[in-house]
Amino acid sequence: MKDALKADCEALKTELAYTADIERERKRILEERAEVETLSANLIHENATVKMDQTVFNSRLDGYTQRYDALAERLEKLREKQTKLD
Repeated sequence: MKDALKADCEALKTELAYTADIERERKRILEERAEVETLSANLIHENATVKMDQTVFNSRLDGYTQRYDALAERLEKLREKQTKLD
């Protein structure tokens, strides 16, 4: 019985550590996503107020959009992992 309880405690400890890792990664991704949102907004504002080559604007905006989408996809995968653990 003692060995079984010890094994259960170790498994729980591992699971909690894994959940904490997921939460840290989610926080990092949310911060990076907010940064990309700010970069996109600044680029749009710059395009609206300063004459800008539209090819350059579109290229930069597409890059930000792809980065944002990749972060959103990674965030969703982490949510799924965390849901399975809950």
